[in-house]
Amino acid sequence: MLVLEYFDTDFTVRDLTSPNNLGAILFQGFAKAKVGIRIYLPKTQSLFYENGFTFSKTYREAAVSKQLLLGKLLFETDALKYVSYELGNFVGRRFVAHKTLEDRVLMKSKTTATERAERQILAQDYDNAIATLQEACKTEQNASKKADIAHNLDYCNEIDGDLELSKNG
Repeated sequence: MLVLEYFDTDFTVRDLTSPNNLGAILFQGFAKAKVGIRIYLPKTQSLFYENGFTFSKTYREAAVSKQLLLGKLLFETDALKYVSYELGNFVGRRFVAHKTLEDRVLMKSKTTATERAERQILAQDYDNAIATLQEACKTEQNASKKADIAHNLDYCNEIDGDLELSKNG
């Protein structure tokens, strides 16, 4: 059972219009969300996962009148959509990664770099694992080991959400 423990959002707007305005008004918006998530296992009546998430985004918008600006603010601004997307990405990466590690095999090329990358993958530090594997792929001379490194790199890119890059690997 997924429980949303708390959900708090802030949305502020600041007018950036210049005193020498030539007909367009500018604003800068700032959206922020704080979310607490828990997952309970009903069968065992235990807490499986608990975490908090904070995300913010700054953006700019322009309009020729305050009425159009208000319309954009109410109907066209994607600020909270970004926050929602990032929340889903944050939670999804944690669970897809666990499931994927159960279903997939990491290729074992025993070099210092690939062992470090494996530890980073197991710790879900995909950004650093990608950097480590990219460097290892550049320097590896053995074709079989290089293929194993490329497999692990594509795996990390997939988990990190870059499906296009993982397919091109």
